[in-house]
Amino acid sequence: MRQTPEFWIAACDEPDAVLMGADAIRAFNQDAWRRDPHLVVLATFPRRLAAEDLSGRVLAISRRSDRPLFHDDGRPVDEADWTRYRSACRLETLSGEHDVRFAMAHVRADMRAWPTDERVHTDEATRHLDRFQENALFPGDIVAVLHASADGAWWFVQSYNYAGWVRAECLAEGSLDDMLAFRDVEDALVVTGDFVGARSRNGAGRTVTLDMGVRLPLAETPRTGDGAFRVRLPERSDDGRLAFVDAVIDAGADVRIGHLPYTRRNLVEQAFKFLGEPYGWGHSRNARDCTGLVSEVYRSMGFVLPRNSNQQGESPIGVNRRFAPGATVEDKLDQVRAADVGDLLYSTGHVMMCLGNLEAQPWVIHDLAGAGWRDDDGRYHEREFTGVSVTPLVSLHMSPEVTYLDEMYAIKSIRTTVGEP
Repeated sequence: MRQTPEFWIAACDEPDAVLMGADAIRAFNQDAWRRDPHLVVLATFPRRLAAEDLSGRVLAISRRSDRPLFHDDGRPVDEADWTRYRSACRLETLSGEHDVRFAMAHVRADMRAWPTDERVHTDEATRHLDRFQENALFPGDIVAVLHASADGAWWFVQSYNYAGWVRAECLAEGSLDDMLAFRDVEDALVVTGDFVGARSRNGAGRTVTLDMGVRLPLAETPRTGDGAFRVRLPERSDDGRLAFVDAVIDAGADVRIGHLPYTRRNLVEQAFKFLGEPYGWGHSRNARDCTGLVSEVYRSMGFVLPRNSNQQGESPIGVNRRFAPGATVEDKLDQVRAADVGDLLYSTGHVMMCLGNLEAQPWVIHDLAGAGWRDDDGRYHEREFTGVSVTPLVSLHMSPEVTYLDEMYAIKSIRTTVGEP
C-alpha cells in the first residue's frame, strides 16, 4: 500500500486544499526570476555578447573532468580526446562582439557539456551515468543561441535555467517575439502524464514525445469530432526556420487545459506517475533524474525551478529551513517530520519529495541512481536502485558510513508570501 498514491493521500491533511492560486504562482515565478541567478529571462537576454563573455559561458559548462573518465568500450578518455573536444568548441576564433540568435526546440533534445554524442562514465558501476549529459530541452522551449561548434552540427545555447551544447537539427530559428507569444498564450494544453504523444498534421506527419509540464497552445479549433485535442506544435522547416503546425493529442491522453491546481493530492499523484521509471542522469535514457522528477511535478502546476539539486537547494526562492554544519541528526529529523507533503528535502547532490510520516518515520519519493541501507541487526546492504522509488528516509545510506539524513542541508517549501495566500 505504501507504493500507491492513494495511501499517502489518505494519510495527509487537507489533500485538496489549494496551497497557492494561479496569481500567487505567477508572483512566485516573477520573484524567482528576480532573485535566483540560475534562472534567465530570455525576453531581456542581451542581443550581443563580447567574446570574453561568450567564452566564459562556454567554459563554465565545457570543463575538463578532474577525475578519470572512460568511453563505453572501456577506453580511457585521453589527452587526444580532450584536445578534440576543446577544438570542437572553436573558442579560439572568438573576438569582438557576437550577435545572439533565438531558437525553439521542436523535439526533446539533450543538452551536453561538450559538442559530442560520445558517452563517458567514471567506472563500471556508474556506466549508466553519462558524465557529458547535462540536461534536456522539450518541444516549445526557447533558447538563446550563442555559439556553434567547429562542424556547425552543435549550438551552444542558454535556456531559461541551463546552458549547454544541443544538436542544431533539434532547434528551429525564428523571431523571439513569435516564440514568446507561443509560450505565453492564454489558452494552452498542459501535459500531466509522464509522457504524451502529439501527432503532427503537417505532410506525412510525425509523433513528438511531450514530457510532463510541457505547455502547448490550443489550435483555433481545439477539439476533433472524436474528442481529441488539437494543439500548435513547433516544427523545423527545411531551411532551419521555425514554423508552427497543428498536431493532435488523442482523446483520453493525460492532459488538461491549464495547469493543475497546486494541491497535496496533485503533488503526490504527479510524482507517482514516474514510479519505477529508470534513472536518467540529466534527462538521459528518455527518463529523468532527481531534479528532473521534482521539476516536472511542479512544472505541471505552473512553477519554474532551477535545474540542478544544489541550485535548487541553495536558491532563495520558497520557504527554506537550512541546517548549520553542526546540526544533529535529531534536529534534522524533527524538522523533516514537520515537513508538509510535497516539500523538497536536499542532501548533497540529491533532492527528495516528502510524502509524510509512517509510525513517526518520514517517507519520500525520489529518483535514485543507487543507495544502501542497514537492517535491524545493523548489517549494511547495497542496492542499485534503478529509478523512481518510495523509501523511508532514516535508513537510507549514501555509503556504509553516511546517510542521506546526515548529508541533508535544507528543506524547501514551494510557498510564497507574495500575492494571494
